[in-house]
Amino acid sequence: MAEFARCRGKAYCLENMQGCLTCGRSHKEIYTTRSLIAQATQFILEQHYDNADDFTSYLAENITAKVRYERANAKHSDAD
Repeated sequence: MAEFARCRGKAYCLENMQGCLTCGRSHKEIYTTRSLIAQATQFILEQHYDNADDFTSYLAENITAKVRYERANAKHSDAD
């Protein structure tokens, strides 16, 4: 498995044709992450949430739980 590398900001970004030389993420990964952030941001704005931090915490917790669940099921499927 790969490790996520947090973006250090555009001031640190050194791109080549494959991705960022600082964090090592591919262009596809960077742009997909930006798209997910933009979608969540737009949803929060459309819902007029005053507590965006609660919603994003909720997302983080549920996404993490779903990833663990999917990985556990994948391991069980591989054993069959």
